[in-house]
Amino acid sequence: MSSSVRRKLLFTSLYFSEGAPIGFLWWALPTRLASAGVETVHITALTALLVLPWTFKFLWAPVIDALQFPRWNLRHWITLFQILMAVLLLPLMFFDLEQHFGILQICLLAHAFFAASQDVAIDAFCISVTKPEERGEYNGWMQTGMLVGRSILGGGALILFSRLGNEAVIGLLIASILSSGFLLWSLPEGRPLPVDSSHVSVKSARREFLLSIQLAFQERKTWFAILFALTAAAAFEGLGAIQGPVLRKQQMSEEQIGWLMAIPYVIALASGSVIGGYLTDRLGVRKLVGGSLLGFVTCVFLASHLLTDHLQLLSIVIVVNGFFVGMFTASTYAMFMNLTHPSVAGTQFSTLMGATNGCEAWSAWAIGAMSLGIGLDVGLRVLGAISLVSLLILLSLSHRERGQTA
Repeated sequence: MSSSVRRKLLFTSLYFSEGAPIGFLWWALPTRLASAGVETVHITALTALLVLPWTFKFLWAPVIDALQFPRWNLRHWITLFQILMAVLLLPLMFFDLEQHFGILQICLLAHAFFAASQDVAIDAFCISVTKPEERGEYNGWMQTGMLVGRSILGGGALILFSRLGNEAVIGLLIASILSSGFLLWSLPEGRPLPVDSSHVSVKSARREFLLSIQLAFQERKTWFAILFALTAAAAFEGLGAIQGPVLRKQQMSEEQIGWLMAIPYVIALASGSVIGGYLTDRLGVRKLVGGSLLGFVTCVFLASHLLTDHLQLLSIVIVVNGFFVGMFTASTYAMFMNLTHPSVAGTQFSTLMGATNGCEAWSAWAIGAMSLGIGLDVGLRVLGAISLVSLLILLSLSHRERGQTA
């Protein structure tokens, strides 16, 4: 097996460990709450809360970037965060969601904090061992790993609960989080180059690090990228926040939703990710980002007309939307990686990823709030319009990311 294949396998498995809990908390949990009769506005509020650590992870990302030593590197950070993520999900095995909601909410928020921190370390690791011209393909495979995790413990969890029970499903979720540890510690690609700190003092290293951050965030295109990340995905994030509850209101069973999200939706997302990553490295990021954005906005506008009485058509549109979302994610992440400085990759990329999660948080909150006023259909169109406006920001980015032609 070649070094490139092993490295792709490693990062695919790491993103699988990220995708499993995300799928459970952002796909399975909202649908279960809807089945219990919880109002859409409360479900979207909880989703927005769990996204907050992902939004603000850039605040503590510098610690992960800076605290790397000969005997403590990104591999150690990743392992530590995975263990903490797993421990904080244990209460879901024993506590009742309704009776102990306050305690579980704290545990889930803490879990999200360490999950977001793990993401910082994994992305910094990927940037450190890949070249700009291959990051589109890597992101495609990483997103595939993420989506397989979401499929098994997101949509799949809704199917497995009735067959295996709550404890078994949570146990499977925890095992999924820890599953990538073997590859991380066994493959040569999981062993970063040793940090040479023999010739530099802690004071000078800190000064150089802070200077790198200052230079990175002085660039105009960094701020355009942050603005783009905050707005571009508004349409599909809004639809994603409500699609489970909406399908339940159209009398689709919880298990049917599980099959839809676990099989066709995830296949569409993964296909879009792999194809989008492949084309990004060959056609340029901006063509793929812009084209996929137009694709998912079209799907969201169609979905806004199908929310009340067109179950089969809505299901098809959701799946097609998934393909464009996968393509958009792979190409956008490649673009963001190419905008980073290697010395502060974790911090800078995490800021951009935090902005995308910020888009998810405010979009979920906004669609819930609009459901009480102008309605979900008009709300989706408003979010679709915001995504279209973000195309102007994309055009404002420079015509060449670091190391890659757009």
